[in-house]
Amino acid sequence: MASLTPLAESGPLPQLGDSLGFLICDTARYVKRVLYARLAPYGIPGGCWFVLRALWQQDGVSQRELSATLGLAEPALMMTLRTLERLGLVARERDPADRRRMFVNLTARAQGLKKELLNVASDVNQSMHAAMSEAQRQAMMSGLASVHEQLASTCVDVVAPSAEPATNKSSSGAVSMLRPRPTLVRSSQIRARAAAASSKKVN
Repeated sequence: MASLTPLAESGPLPQLGDSLGFLICDTARYVKRVLYARLAPYGIPGGCWFVLRALWQQDGVSQRELSATLGLAEPALMMTLRTLERLGLVARERDPADRRRMFVNLTARAQGLKKELLNVASDVNQSMHAAMSEAQRQAMMSGLASVHEQLASTCVDVVAPSAEPATNKSSSGAVSMLRPRPTLVRSSQIRARAAAASSKKVN
């Protein structure tokens, strides 16, 4: 594969619309605008959406794992979780075996909204799919998964540890079992998931 010429050496800059990075970022901006507008009537701030989406995938994970899965710094995640707590959508629980660890659990209200809000997101996805043929959609999913995997491999903070210790030693020296930790989808799994779902509609 031929290497790309650095922009600084290629003469006049190309139009922004010819930049893959710009198109990805700008498209993401519009996706958020459309999705967040659809969520607003439910009283769900847009910035909370993907936290809810991750917890619907797997409830009861630790704050650290949630932070790593979503690529959010823990202070930013903390602010979002406080908003979700105020809305009565999540409750945090301190691990009795390790007081430093916090688990995040969905409330009954959040579980009750799951089907309806996922349908909202599905409608937004369908509007995106309508702009492409099925072959184009599959090619785009495969290409974006490759870009995601390539960039994620260069970031040291996007992949969480594969497992937490099975035991915890307290300050008194006693050893206690930690709560089993569910596992969320990692960035390294995205390409495999995209390939497996290539014949299905994205949720």
